Amino acid sequence: MTEPTSEALSYILTWFGVFIIGEAVASIVFGFIRAIHARQKFRLQRHAYHRESRAGPVFVLHMDIDWMKGLLERTVMSIGLLAGFVHVLTFFGALKIATGLNQRAAEKDAPTHGWSMDYFLVGNLVSALFAILYVLVVRLVQPCVLSLLA
Repeated sequence: MTEPTSEALSYILTWFGVFIIGEAVASIVFGFIRAIHARQKFRLQRHAYHRESRAGPVFVLHMDIDWMKGLLERTVMSIGLLAGFVHVLTFFGALKIATGLNQRAAEKDAPTHGWSMDYFLVGNLVSALFAILYVLVVRLVQPCVLSLLA
């Protein structure tokens, strides 16, 4: 039988490795999602304000405050799920709704409002999907790491 510290260490190492690799993939995925959003927003604004035609970005990688919030969100969700606290998903759903109500209410008359709501939904679903995938991969890989440490 292995020591509890080896098992805990294997979970931590496995999660950290999976998280780093997953976040590299997530930054690429979110780069494409942001580019799609930027192109659509530009198209909607162009119809309202401009008549010139320009191509939008194909890939947008911003390591800004939104990126940091997403990183923190996926960290908390994946650790919470790994620890068995499935209600962390409900917590983040409520948190996202509560923090976004004022902003969405203020922007409801903007020409890009409908698309922004879709972008918000897609971003949150993809973020939660990554956190869930991290936990699934950790649970698959952790026994191998534990056997290496033993």
